[in-house]
Amino acid sequence: MINKFYLQNQELIQKQFIKEGTVVLFDVLTPEILAKIKIELSNSKWTKDHHILTYSYSTAFLTPVIKHLISSPEFQHLIFKICQQKASLFQFQLISCTWKNYTLLHDSQSKPPKYEIILDFTDDWDPKAGGFITYTNGTGEYTKLPQHNNMLAVINRKYHPHKFIQYCNHYAQEKQRMILFGSIHPK
Repeated sequence: MINKFYLQNQELIQKQFIKEGTVVLFDVLTPEILAKIKIELSNSKWTKDHHILTYSYSTAFLTPVIKHLISSPEFQHLIFKICQQKASLFQFQLISCTWKNYTLLHDSQSKPPKYEIILDFTDDWDPKAGGFITYTNGTGEYTKLPQHNNMLAVINRKYHPHKFIQYCNHYAQEKQRMILFGSIHPK
C-alpha cells in the first residue's frame, strides 16, 4: 500500500519532522492502491457543506479502500513513527473543493489536534485556481502545502496552529481537489 522507499526510510522522515514540524511525502501510495481509491472517489456521493463565515466545501463518506488504508498496520506504523506516538486516535474527513470553496482562518477555531495528516488525491489542479492548504503560526510565518496527487503531509499543529484553504477561483472550473484530512489525538 505504501511506497517501500518511505517504509525503509522512516528514521530520516522522523528526523525531518522533528526538525521542521512538517513533512511532505510525494508518491506515497503504490499505483495499485491509488488507482482503486481514484475509482471509488469518482463514484462517491459528495454533499455540499458550508457555513458562510467559516467554510464551504463538499464532503463524502470514507470509501472502503481508504478505510482499509488508514487502518492498515503499514500506514499506522508510518504515521506513528513520524509523530513518535505509541497509541493514538485517528479521525478522518474526506473533502472536495471546487470553484467558490474555501475555509477561513479564525481566531475562534477550536483547539487543533496535536498532529494533522493530509492525503491529496487531486489530479491536474491548476495552481492559478487557488485552493492551497496553508498553515500559519500567527506571526507571519506560514507553510503552504504543494498541490500534488498522491501526496502525504504530516503537520505538528504546535508549530502551525492555524489553517485555511485558499479560495478556489474561476480557474478551478469543474475540477475537484479531493483531500483526506486526518487528525491524531494522543490517548
